[in-house]
Amino acid sequence: MSVCVVPDISFTQGSTALLLQFAILQEDASGALVPMPDAATATVTWLSPNGQTRVLSAIAPTSAVFGWITQAREFPSPRTEIGRCRVSTVSGGLFWTQPFTVQVNPVF
Repeated sequence: MSVCVVPDISFTQGSTALLLQFAILQEDASGALVPMPDAATATVTWLSPNGQTRVLSAIAPTSAVFGWITQAREFPSPRTEIGRCRVSTVSGGLFWTQPFTVQVNPVF
């Protein structure tokens, strides 16, 4: 089982160069959430409801933290986006994270 721990993501439309962080955790034998063990070699892709994909970069592999930096014209209008991450490991594992919400707020 893989989960994605994301704090509430909320920012103003048109924001650029914001680092959005995602921690990819798994349950260990005792049921505790721990960083996925093979994060350094994993590929994590954020999928949006409209089909857009964003490949996340490893920010802190030992903690299984991945990130995306917002770009110009990426979030041009206010909206609420519910996304999921697809996690692929070199050992052939494929996991989907729990859904998360990104709130893009209007300028005014």
